[in-house]
Amino acid sequence: MYYLAFFVDYHPLFQEKLKSWFYNHKTYACISIDDKKHHAISINNLLKPCGEYYGEPYYTHHKQNWYIHGRCLNEINIYNFPGLLVTIGGQFSQISIEKIDSIFDWFANNYDWSILPWTNTPRFQSFLFISNNIKLRDSFIECSSNKWIIPLKDSLCDLLINSYNVSDKFSNIVKAILFEENINTVGEIWEVCNCDISPPYFLTNIDSKQDIILNQYLGKHKLIEKLDIHQDCSSWNVYEIQTEAKLFFELISSELISKLGMYSSSDRAFWISQNTDFKKLMNLLIHTENKESSYSDLIYLQNFLDATEWLYTFRRDFYISDEHNLSLFISRNSQIVQEIDIFRQEKIANTDDLYSLGLHSHYDLLGCF
Repeated sequence: MYYLAFFVDYHPLFQEKLKSWFYNHKTYACISIDDKKHHAISINNLLKPCGEYYGEPYYTHHKQNWYIHGRCLNEINIYNFPGLLVTIGGQFSQISIEKIDSIFDWFANNYDWSILPWTNTPRFQSFLFISNNIKLRDSFIECSSNKWIIPLKDSLCDLLINSYNVSDKFSNIVKAILFEENINTVGEIWEVCNCDISPPYFLTNIDSKQDIILNQYLGKHKLIEKLDIHQDCSSWNVYEIQTEAKLFFELISSELISKLGMYSSSDRAFWISQNTDFKKLMNLLIHTENKESSYSDLIYLQNFLDATEWLYTFRRDFYISDEHNLSLFISRNSQIVQEIDIFRQEKIANTDDLYSLGLHSHYDLLGCF
């Protein structure tokens, strides 16, 4: 059994956590991985500014493959090291939730505690703490405040994403995956979520009357809810799929994924389960969909889970080029999250013709929470 805590990697929080933790835990090592070689480095190497990201300093730990660990529990065989490719992403990283299970097992079995970088895409940068001792995990959570006023926000945000007590495998309790999108895999979500029985609603702020593609599809379906967000004067429509539901799901998703660069950066779209609490969801959209004040979806992960049974949405990193279409899938049912990851990898492995579509021929799992 081991214990996890995920945090949004806002640098002042990261810095304060390390400073507070090391005050009472002076036995540790900071390791950098370069070409599979492990080098001991100073912790200060992870804290240096090396550029700027959206008006904020960008730090060296965002660009390195590293980890920090406490006391060794076993004689370490570095050749059995599972790798930390999920922390840096990239083409052909071949990361799966199953492989992430092996990463967590390795650290939990070999060190009394560890701190790892997690997803490294700008809007989802995060880090985690792992230990086989619940008191150490809880102590790290409580060693400094998790609530900060972050850039673009005027109120405190809780940057503790979630904490987990893992009795067997993390994959059995995972609630969210972030991945680079591919149009050949959208149908897997329909199948896994049993949408033939309960088709999802389509939520978007794109005006279908002014968009030929959306008007062509949405004109056949029923508008059931209109959400007006007065804070940013935006309007969101919720559509019910009434005919040819699966075809509609695949067509509209593929169109949004492959042509999303044609839409403005403020255009958004979601698939949501039928039992969604629209009032709760509207309160979330205020925080997550305004590019001028949005910081990270991860801050609101638990709120999304409270508002809807499952959610699937596209282009979640507002600040990178349109060719990298990052999608987010969230579900209260961990088995669904696992199956989507497995099916998508199998689909990509058996697909040889994606380059003819102008798309990547791989499936990148970029993070899970």
